[in-house]
Amino acid sequence: MKIAGHTMGTPDLNLRGAMRLFSRIGFDGIEVRCAKDGQLDSTTADDALLQLVRDWQQETGVQITCLTSYFKDFVTDRRDVELAGLKQVVDIAARLSVPMVRVYGGLDPVPEGYTREQDWERTASGIREIGLLAGDHSIDVCVETHNGSLTLSAADTVRMVEMVDLDNVGILFDYAWIYWAQAESPSEAVKLCAPYLRYVHYKDWHIDWDQPDAGQRQARLMGEGSVPWPEVFAALREVGYDGWIADEYEKYWHPELPEPEEGMARNRTYVQSLL
Repeated sequence: MKIAGHTMGTPDLNLRGAMRLFSRIGFDGIEVRCAKDGQLDSTTADDALLQLVRDWQQETGVQITCLTSYFKDFVTDRRDVELAGLKQVVDIAARLSVPMVRVYGGLDPVPEGYTREQDWERTASGIREIGLLAGDHSIDVCVETHNGSLTLSAADTVRMVEMVDLDNVGILFDYAWIYWAQAESPSEAVKLCAPYLRYVHYKDWHIDWDQPDAGQRQARLMGEGSVPWPEVFAALREVGYDGWIADEYEKYWHPELPEPEEGMARNRTYVQSLL
């Protein structure tokens, strides 16, 4: 497995700064937030910027592994706008030779005025449309296990990918969310997702299930929280996963975490010990 850093961990750095930091830490790759407040805004990126990004990859030796998009409404009257935004992300990935694009598995709860069946069907058809375009450029579309989407559990994420039914549409496996949902054990989740695994996120939270606010997440460094990461990585090794894993260090959401040069470096050392 090769390890990447996620620019969620570097909210105060531009893309070049994040690449330089990740190179010093020892990451092989970088996952890039594509958002107006991210390191790459897919709505404004032009040829000059993309050439700079290519230069920065050569300068640092850090490969862009995945573009993380935030378009997710394939159901309501925003569908066409959201799909157009995702197509821009795929186009940028193609121009930068990025092998993967992250997508949400739709919306949960179900939008008002639609049935749950419509939510699933319209989401799957939207992802299929993006997958067909991405396939023309040999790009994988990775549906993430994530809250607020239809694909929180491993079982539901597999269901979505199988509904889409394209060889280049697979799963971005984020076990922290599956753990938070109390959906499947590490072994069960990995075995379910194994045929479709494309990419893996790691992050740690402390969750005290015995408290009245059970389920409340407190961000932690890897190995200092509740998520059973040794079991997760053991299960990934068992199924022969040898793709990218990425440190989704949540400094963007949790500014109280240590600065990325400390926290992400410590995370990498911990994860390397499990590999």
